[in-house]
Amino acid sequence: MPLVAALEAERAPEAWRELVAALASIDAPEAGQALVRLATRKRDLLRRSGRSARERLVIVQVLASAGTASARHALERIAAEDGGEVGEAARRALAPRYPEGPA
Repeated sequence: MPLVAALEAERAPEAWRELVAALASIDAPEAGQALVRLATRKRDLLRRSGRSARERLVIVQVLASAGTASARHALERIAAEDGGEVGEAARRALAPRYPEGPA
């Protein structure tokens, strides 16, 4: 998926956010899976790939505002797979729209 490759290479924060928004607007499982992968891959000392907590929180914010079924499913997966602040942000994003919780 060309957007994912562009996301991996992009360094300018505003351009990166726009690419995330473009990917989140695609209501397809592949787009959601790519964003889940980015949002749950933490950057640490031993791994150069991965995203900072700030970038991963941006992904959650963008998914929360996308309003597609694929975005909702991605938020559910992030909420289930990430036990830290990013997972908590995903759970908060799901709460107002889907009070009964993830499906």
